[in-house]
Amino acid sequence: MDANMRRMIMMCLLWGVGDAQAREYVWIKHRLLITHEFYNQIIYTRDITLWGQKDYWATPEETLRGFKGDCEDIAIAKYFSLLRQGIPFERLRLAYLLLASSAPKTYHLVLEYHHEDGIDVLDNRYSQIYSANEAYHAQTIVTFDLHYMWINNVRIGESQVRMEKWASLLVRHQHHAAMTLEKQRMTQVMPHLVKEF
Repeated sequence: MDANMRRMIMMCLLWGVGDAQAREYVWIKHRLLITHEFYNQIIYTRDITLWGQKDYWATPEETLRGFKGDCEDIAIAKYFSLLRQGIPFERLRLAYLLLASSAPKTYHLVLEYHHEDGIDVLDNRYSQIYSANEAYHAQTIVTFDLHYMWINNVRIGESQVRMEKWASLLVRHQHHAAMTLEKQRMTQVMPHLVKEF
């Protein structure tokens, strides 16, 4: 355990959080950070260049194979990686945003981690994970996970039924192939973290 982790556990204990809870908090935060750092190294490439299509949702294994992708590919790869690492599925959602500052309209996909104190956002545009705020929520169009979709935190249906690209990706996704490719890429890109994945 490194000094930063010990410091985080001590702070949790001072705030009255139990030891087991503090360790879980630190473990999850660490998983989020290394996953975000690793997948943000993927070379941003538009779908039309990479796949010859305007909007293609690549599986994690397709993204890892070429180590290229757009925001959807990167967010989706982070999502499945964190699920494989044991992050509770009910805490993870993919979120479609309409970026307010862009003209023409730009849609963007990010990964959200939901916890008691709010939402942490893993966004490939930024090296740091940030907390969702009012401006972020104003840009959010829809969130979804393996099973459901939400608008303004109201469940509106099943994601696989309402989202054709998501359903297609889930049919094509091969869990074990993605896990193997992730290890291989991690060895090449961040060898000091291989043991942790």
